Amino acid sequence: MTTILVVEDDDAIRSNIVRLLKLEGFDIVAAPNGALGLQSAREARPDIVISDIGMPEMDGFALLEAIRADARLASTPVMLLTALDDRASMRRGMTAGADDYLAKPFTRVELLEALQALMRRKESRSNGLRSHELAPAQEPLRLRGYRLTRKIGAGGMTDVYLAEREKDALAVVLKVLDARGRRAAEHLSRFIQEYTLLSRIDHPNVVRIYDQGFTDDHAYIAMEYFPQGDLRAELGAGMSLQRVLDVLAQVARALSAIHARGVIHRDLKPENIMRRADDTVALADFGIAKSLLNADNLALSHTKHGDVVGTPYYLSPEQAAGRAVTPLSDLYSLGVMMFEMLAGQRPFQAGTLDLLLAHHLSAPTPQLPATHARLQPILERLMAKAPQDRFADADAFLAELQALPLPRTPAPPR
Repeated sequence: MTTILVVEDDDAIRSNIVRLLKLEGFDIVAAPNGALGLQSAREARPDIVISDIGMPEMDGFALLEAIRADARLASTPVMLLTALDDRASMRRGMTAGADDYLAKPFTRVELLEALQALMRRKESRSNGLRSHELAPAQEPLRLRGYRLTRKIGAGGMTDVYLAEREKDALAVVLKVLDARGRRAAEHLSRFIQEYTLLSRIDHPNVVRIYDQGFTDDHAYIAMEYFPQGDLRAELGAGMSLQRVLDVLAQVARALSAIHARGVIHRDLKPENIMRRADDTVALADFGIAKSLLNADNLALSHTKHGDVVGTPYYLSPEQAAGRAVTPLSDLYSLGVMMFEMLAGQRPFQAGTLDLLLAHHLSAPTPQLPATHARLQPILERLMAKAPQDRFADADAFLAELQALPLPRTPAPPR
């Protein structure tokens, strides 16, 4: 998930930007002035910084200069905001190293377009890194038993590398957490929890976890590498009915497996469904998953009733209301994905986070395109507002799916 640091001294503007970006699925860190913004940047290592210019204590220009002077933050894209729509202010920001400049007032569309442009440029630079294989002397850190070949992603306090396991040359993904700093404790707890949950599950439709380890400054998880990427790219290109049903069946099997282990995913979405070359898919990213078994919680899950956890477009009504989650919460999120795969858009759209959550809580399930009308009853049960009105479990949904009079890809061998 992309982490964005928002630094703005106007409480109303900062709140609006934060709410808008959270609605779009970004992880947000916010600060009311440049000094606190710099502290947050050093702790959270955001992917992008959005900063106002005119602020007390440390203005946006000083914050930008401090970011560029910090070796760990120097390459972070920075967008400056200001009410001064003049060339002198823009020139000073660009000279100091700003990547973009947005004059206030700005619209939601203008902000998102500017962010998308920044992310494309960041991705372009990252692709340049991906195409360059690291020599041993260039490796940013050494992890016993693995040879890092290239960096393939970053977010918050976590870097992701493609690596080769030395004992058998297996290509793996190393998810590496920087365990230093004051914010590290919570991140480390979730990092350990992700491994603890996944290491107990051996299923073809769940990401394979190979190893976990620690150095003085880092923790890492070695997991399955997916060169095909996630489901979002395939969804954007359009999916056949056969493929949609196949993916739904595989994800249902994955949910059945994790629910049987007492685990709720809580963040089911296309970006967390990874694709293999043989067209099988695997459920991944258990960073906010929760164990239902008290003996397995290990005091690592701190989410309380009333917290909203997960990506807003795919939240179940009970998550939107901050109520307790159950395995049936994952089924609702699967229903949202089902609608998106069949209709080419998300079932609920809204201009604010509150309105989107209200749709999850009370809006009727939208109708599928006429060509898929016979699947509407299944969708209605998946996306029922009351958990007890949904399928009893993932296996019940899978049985309903397999009863449809359509050819289907057989289940992978266990």
